[in-house]
Amino acid sequence: AAVKVMAKDLIRTRHQITKFYALKSQLQGVSLRIQ
Repeated sequence: AAVKVMAKDLIRTRHQITKFYALKSQLQGVSLRIQ
């Protein structure tokens, strides 16, 4: 059961990291457009 919880947590963390990187690249694109 603990392994399942850890796996779920890992997937959630990985998803958050992916979202974070997507947001970061979007911000970079906006700042490039402003310049």
